[in-house]
Order: sequence, then structure tokens, then C-alpha cells
Amino acid sequence: MAAADALARLMELSTDIVEVVTVDRAGTVEAFSGCAPERAATLAQAGGELRALAGGEDVVRIQVERDRGCLFVVVDQSRLAVATTHPDVTAGLVHHDLRTVLRRSAVSGVGG
Repeated sequence: MAAADALARLMELSTDIVEVVTVDRAGTVEAFSGCAPERAATLAQAGGELRALAGGEDVVRIQVERDRGCLFVVVDQSRLAVATTHPDVTAGLVHHDLRTVLRRSAVSGVGG
């Protein structure tokens, strides 16, 4: 499944995720949903910076809580998924959904 298709499916099913982007390790946006291209680039950059601040390569997931909602970063072997959510979400479910997106979009390669 292409990354764009996986994100579209996620946005259909999730009531928690507001915007989401998948990013390769070089920081290039692969696919995004729920936001404009400029915002997708901002989320991609924020995800990479947060990961670096949190410990770099050893970090596989990050959750930052804000008044307006949360920012999640989930990492697999070659990519990141970065998402914003509504407040008071079930973090485990969001992490699971983002890992699933990365896994499904890796099965047939990335695309958008």
C-alpha cells in the first residue's frame, strides 16, 4: 500500500488524528493528510528535531502533550510518522495506528 493510501485510510478510521505526515530518514515528506504541504514540511522537521533532542537513533516513539492536543512521532527502521491529535486521546491507540501506517506503506514500497 502506498504511503498516501495508508494515510487516507488512517484518516477515515481515526477520530483522534488531525494531521499526519510520513517522512523518510533524510527528512523528505513522503505523504501527508489533513494539512497543507507547507504544514506537512513543518511537521516533518519538528518530528526529526524532537527525535534528535530525545536521544536520536535510539528513540522509537515520542508523545508531546499540549493544551490543544498532542504531537506524536513514531519511528520504524527507515521512516517516521508524525501526527497531531485532539486533546485527551488514547496514546496507545495513536501509537498503534501510526506504526500500522508505517508497516502497511512499507509492504509495497513508499509512494504518494
